Amino acid sequence: AFSKSCNTYFADKSLIIGKDSLGKMADNFMLNTNIPFDLSVKESKFDYKGDLGKTKIASSAYGQGDVLVTPLNMALMVSAIANEGKMVKPLFVKDVFDKNNSIVKNYRTEVLSESVSPHIAESIKEMMRETVKTGTGRNAGLKNVQVSGKTGTAQNASDNSHGWFVGFAPYDNPQIAVAIIVEEGGATGGEIAAPIARDIISYAINNINF
Repeated sequence: AFSKSCNTYFADKSLIIGKDSLGKMADNFMLNTNIPFDLSVKESKFDYKGDLGKTKIASSAYGQGDVLVTPLNMALMVSAIANEGKMVKPLFVKDVFDKNNSIVKNYRTEVLSESVSPHIAESIKEMMRETVKTGTGRNAGLKNVQVSGKTGTAQNASDNSHGWFVGFAPYDNPQIAVAIIVEEGGATGGEIAAPIARDIISYAINNINF
């Protein structure tokens, strides 16, 4: 269901666990919360405390319904899965250097949320790897780097869907996490967003000293 992006599976499960459990997990991943960052960022939203009917609960479970998320929040979510469930504070600048290439200021991150347990994070990592190997995210695959990810296709009022892909690499030693959205791209995330993620990950792995 995960690797093939089967919405009905998650819709069914959401009605079993209920909106409060679904909402608590959303809160764990910093939806409905102001994420501290150097730039102004809107809050991601899932108003699960309201009077939601079964249809809205089910559609929210696969990212439709009353769910709105920012690319920053999605990048942090996928980085948390790559980081044993720990979501860390995003940094716009990590180090400041002087003209002699010496560090004059260093900014350290901190854990914002224990989003899921390491065991659950590992299970999701495996499913994300399978998504790129055999599922809807195959266009994000690279020959020499194990990429893991998840596609998304978000319907909206324009009738041209937003294409999403979130992912990280390498699988065994994650160094980079990405969140790609092609607004009103009119194609699935696997078709339009995954190739962009592939190119960014490839460039980063080959050119950045992590």
